[in-house]
Amino acid sequence: MERGNDPLLNAIREFVAARDEADATVRALVAYARELATTRRYRLVEIAEAAGMSVSGVRNLYGPADLERARHMMSVIGEGGPEHE
Repeated sequence: MERGNDPLLNAIREFVAARDEADATVRALVAYARELATTRRYRLVEIAEAAGMSVSGVRNLYGPADLERARHMMSVIGEGGPEHE
């Protein structure tokens, strides 16, 4: 069977892509909360609870690309001024 012709396999692919996008967004939001938020200081335990993760999991969740995505997301909504650099 050719790829793309099976509705069930297509649905699985779509949901996996949506999950991956959601995971990337969570990583960016955690990066923002840990490193860029200026309105308040977010504690690791708060972020971990919100993400359904352990504190150590949150510490290791994101990398430079996620931080850059967070900066981009915030600039799109007007929260990414020079004070966030």
